[in-house]
Amino acid sequence: MRQRKGHETANGLTWAVLTGVLLVLFIALTAVVLSGAADSLDVPVAHFFRPDEAWGAPQDRVAPWLTRLGPVPMFALLAVTCLAVAAWRRSWDSVAFGAVTALSSVVATLLVKAAVARTDPLGGISPDGGSYPSGHMVAIVVSLATCQLVLLPRVRWWCWLLLAVPSGLLAVSLVVTTSHWVTDVVGGVLLSGALVAATTWLCRGYRPRARRPMPEWEPGQQQSRETSSG
Repeated sequence: MRQRKGHETANGLTWAVLTGVLLVLFIALTAVVLSGAADSLDVPVAHFFRPDEAWGAPQDRVAPWLTRLGPVPMFALLAVTCLAVAAWRRSWDSVAFGAVTALSSVVATLLVKAAVARTDPLGGISPDGGSYPSGHMVAIVVSLATCQLVLLPRVRWWCWLLLAVPSGLLAVSLVVTTSHWVTDVVGGVLLSGALVAATTWLCRGYRPRARRPMPEWEPGQQQSRETSSG
């Protein structure tokens, strides 16, 4: 019991440190974006993939992924996963954990978008706010990471690498189509990572835990137990 409590404390400390590191990096990147210094990277990359805003074969190949991996299917996947886990374990903990993570990510993203009010590479501003950070990246990272956290009591390091495959595909699609600046994508990853880490740290009681094995009774213990009960 004491060993398990010590493991949970160490695990909580890891999530707390990760939350702080990602949050500091996000704030630093936001400051760079607000100062305009990020344009030295963002503008050349956008011009490289779409010179004179031209649309070609590379954009045609990756554009469908903007919808396939967009916020609606990603949050739908998260909802279905949390409900399935709740039905399987007969507990609403996974639904509560998923709802807190999803709602906090939506609110935080919209607030930052409104505060920064950054135009996209084509010079426009979407109705939900500015271009920074990318809502697409926030949705996919939050949804896939939370799915792993509610499905697995202990997420192995290689599981996080699998998460990078669809997230990387969406990131490339956003940059190639110039739907977002490069720093918008990076900001979305940092913000979503910080939110997932913070929720996991603060709501550890709502995550599934590994089942402890049943104690094994030795013959001598069983006999003494029957004698005492008699």
